[in-house]
Amino acid sequence: MKVGLIKNKVKKVEGFDVQILDEEIQRPYRSDKLLDFNFDYKRAASAKLTVSQWSRQRMPEGTDILVLDGEGEPVHGRTTLNSVRQTYL
Repeated sequence: MKVGLIKNKVKKVEGFDVQILDEEIQRPYRSDKLLDFNFDYKRAASAKLTVSQWSRQRMPEGTDILVLDGEGEPVHGRTTLNSVRQTYL
């Protein structure tokens, strides 16, 4: 699945933006880059989860991902999803 489509699905389901990083160069993948996973979730993860917990549960092992706040800044792994989602209101 293309990175852009994965990012759109995450935004639609979870309510926040992400950047998926190329681990070799630590830069975001282009939106047209094909990755070998899909984001098939239909419901948002619990608001009580931290960003790190969410990443471990919903992304394939080894995926380097940044969760972004409403201003487009990366958030700390201990931030709850509720706090992240609040920045988009």
